[in-house]
Amino acid sequence: MGLRLALTVNNAQDVLIWRQALVRALLAAEIEVAVVAPPGPAATALTELGCRVFHYPIDRWALSPVTEARSLMNLYGIYRQWRPVIAHHFTIKPNFYGTLAARLSGVPVAVATVTG
Repeated sequence: MGLRLALTVNNAQDVLIWRQALVRALLAAEIEVAVVAPPGPAATALTELGCRVFHYPIDRWALSPVTEARSLMNLYGIYRQWRPVIAHHFTIKPNFYGTLAARLSGVPVAVATVTG
């Protein structure tokens, strides 16, 4: 297994718009890249770029503890299964839940980026 990096976002389309150059550079450096995002139309384009795509449920506006716990547990499961070395999170909920899930699942490096 080589270096694996997970990019976790609340909208996969954002990766295509704002992070595509980063993804291409990582793939060119022979780093395995997974985009972790809610289901959406960008998944096919990300797969064609060479990324793995994992889906998790997240509602950007939800405040329900059950909904939020589901997001956290799904991220935990994805990280435990895929075993990234680095989990890079973008936007508020992925920053919070993704960083916590990364720590709980044993991901060595977790990065949180505040965008905007």
